[in-house]
Amino acid sequence: MKPQEATNRRKLSLIYELTIWLLYAGAYKYAWYLNMPETGQATGLFPHPAIVLYAIASSLYWLLYYRLAVPWLLQHKKYWLLFPVIIFFVFILSIPNNYLVSRIFMQIAGNGGLQQFYTAEFTVNARRMAYWKGWSFDILVPDLVAFSSIAFWRYAIESEYRRWQMERQNYQLKIDSLRATINPHFLFNTLNSVYGMTLLGKKEAPDFILQMSDAMRYILYESNAEKVLLEKEVAFIESYFAIEDRRLGNVQIQFSAEGVDDTTMVAPLLLLPFIENSIKHGAHHFRESARINTTIVLKDKKLYFEIANDVHVHPTPLPHSGGVGIENVKARLALYYPGKHILKIDVGNGTHKVYLSIDLTAS
Repeated sequence: MKPQEATNRRKLSLIYELTIWLLYAGAYKYAWYLNMPETGQATGLFPHPAIVLYAIASSLYWLLYYRLAVPWLLQHKKYWLLFPVIIFFVFILSIPNNYLVSRIFMQIAGNGGLQQFYTAEFTVNARRMAYWKGWSFDILVPDLVAFSSIAFWRYAIESEYRRWQMERQNYQLKIDSLRATINPHFLFNTLNSVYGMTLLGKKEAPDFILQMSDAMRYILYESNAEKVLLEKEVAFIESYFAIEDRRLGNVQIQFSAEGVDDTTMVAPLLLLPFIENSIKHGAHHFRESARINTTIVLKDKKLYFEIANDVHVHPTPLPHSGGVGIENVKARLALYYPGKHILKIDVGNGTHKVYLSIDLTAS
């Protein structure tokens, strides 16, 4: 579930709640009050908008039921308490609530039919309060059904939202773990290269240090956001390749980016595990030269990424295979771009190829 989708579902939950209040409390319950035999003497004044307000006010105590009681019980898996809670709201809380509401409306109403209506309501509710009997199940049961539907609808939406948040947090932890793995590996290798360059007195050492600093700044700080500018992600990849090209020396690295603008956003560090794998497991570990070709194309809000690197026909297994990183990428793609991405990985003829396309529209 994406952030916008989660927000839309929560809005839908609120719309459903307001609809129940409008159609049930404001229409159905209003009509029920008009047809009560106790208020027959005042029917000549109806319809009257104040009765709608009375119907809504007499139902307000159900807010405690579907916003607090039921969600708490469901969240804590205390399902056996649902029935006692229903008994409490239907048989116990309903009588004093209706008594109090009818008394307040009777006191604030003026003379006329409304006063007759509220007085008749108060008389009935006072009798129920005194003898604790006479429940109106023909309205209490619809109350229970209507507001229970809100309770379970809200719980389902909130549960889905919490699950989505936990999923996001879980993948954020994986991203942080990936970043923590990259940082020392990247830092130690580049520091060794800087050390070697300074010993040889190479003039490009300061530029190399600056590139390394920019790359580390991106990994540590800028990639913490849920989405980053594709332009910055591409700039980081370019710096990463430039650093590795200087460090390794025996790899022909070709990198190109087309159509990248300064507005398109993308999940950070999605492509890095594939790039790291090409560096870690390329054929340059087994022979004097090898190649890595990488292209990134943005066209019509669709991102196309392709990387191909030489591999040894029978490579010696290397530590830190990066499999966790690739699985992390797959999981993040499913989370952020469900049904909007294609990932293909192919190994054959001495070449390891990765093809990834992502539809970035409305993401």
